[in-house]
Amino acid sequence: MPDVSRCSSGRMGRDACDDLGGPGADAARALIRAQLRTALATCAIVMVVVAGLPLLLDGVPALGRARVHGVPPAWLLLALGIQPIWVLAALRHLRRAERLERDLPRAADPS
Repeated sequence: MPDVSRCSSGRMGRDACDDLGGPGADAARALIRAQLRTALATCAIVMVVVAGLPLLLDGVPALGRARVHGVPPAWLLLALGIQPIWVLAALRHLRRAERLERDLPRAADPS
């Protein structure tokens, strides 16, 4: 039986991937779909933050006029506020992807 990991990484043709059989292949496809959903959710979170920041700054004009030690708060928010959100989103994604892999049924394992 062909290696399922080669199928998911794109090193095999689509027809060869469709010919994979057995419960291990079904579990691998389910894992790939679940991880794709997790990745899309993480991208949505990041996009909401990235798109929401300009909307917030546009919606609250006082933020554009204010200064903190001579620096606009928007700059501080961009410099200090975005990075922790990206790190938290990445950690959330990593934990969820690892949990999905850990919970993958091992039906194809003979042991």
